[in-house]
Amino acid sequence: MRRYQAIWNRLKKLSPNLARSAGIAISANPILHSRIIKAVKKEKYKDLEYKLMIDPKDATLTHKVNGSILIFYLNLSLTEGDF
Repeated sequence: MRRYQAIWNRLKKLSPNLARSAGIAISANPILHSRIIKAVKKEKYKDLEYKLMIDPKDATLTHKVNGSILIFYLNLSLTEGDF
């Protein structure tokens, strides 16, 4: 398992409401925050199985920083082509 894959796996296993409102919080040195954000976005991008599972929805990964706490959120929405 890749280093940041565990964060992505925990986030995608949450219920859609919980992933959107509570998310996954981790504590890390603020110097590493940009690296962690980039790596978790990469895990989401590489996860083809998840993309096929949520089709036709689209998943948007967002984050919030509060000191040394980094919180990731996942928001599912219908794509533009569904209307």
